[in-house]
Amino acid sequence: MKMAVVGLDGLSENMISHCRDDTPVLNSILSDGASGTLRSTLPPVTLPAWTTFSTGKNPGKHGLYNMTDITSEYESPPVSPNISEGALYDAVDDSVFINLQGAYGRQPRGDALLIPGGAPSVEAALPDEVESWEEANRYRVKRDANLDPDYFVDDLISISEARFDVARRAADECDPELLFVLFSSPDWLFHYLGSRGDESMISTSQSRLVETSAC
Repeated sequence: MKMAVVGLDGLSENMISHCRDDTPVLNSILSDGASGTLRSTLPPVTLPAWTTFSTGKNPGKHGLYNMTDITSEYESPPVSPNISEGALYDAVDDSVFINLQGAYGRQPRGDALLIPGGAPSVEAALPDEVESWEEANRYRVKRDANLDPDYFVDDLISISEARFDVARRAADECDPELLFVLFSSPDWLFHYLGSRGDESMISTSQSRLVETSAC
């Protein structure tokens, strides 16, 4: 494998600064490499941002602006994913993309292995060759927002660990030139605690999630 790209959804540099004392693995990565602040899309939302990452086009070009659409009847169905714009998984045959948002419903034009984000179920997300892996048994595409905070964080960590295990198996099986994996847990945590008006747990919970993903 020549390159691995790890995405931590919703985890901006200013958020990382709040938990640097509790994230030795991430600190080591930052101190030994290069870092900087990247501008996000407008609006800075998961689906348009990662679609811009994968296509190189802004929301005005690829057409995804939010996580939901607004119909003429003022209903809010899930937004349609990128089904037409060329993306990295079309251009790099020897590659693996795990949980890439905006890619559900797409078949790569080449030989890339794509496990899209935003799928309605695990079965819809996993390609046939991945379903037979032992690691796929724990893979999940959704969190349980009804859990109490402590259990919710533990559940997010479990989801992240399972996603990492699938990524490691994909690296071993495919030996790709490029491997991409996106961890959604930081963004899920912020939405969960923000909706409850509970910011006291953000720093501690965030550091646990970041270290899990960075390891």
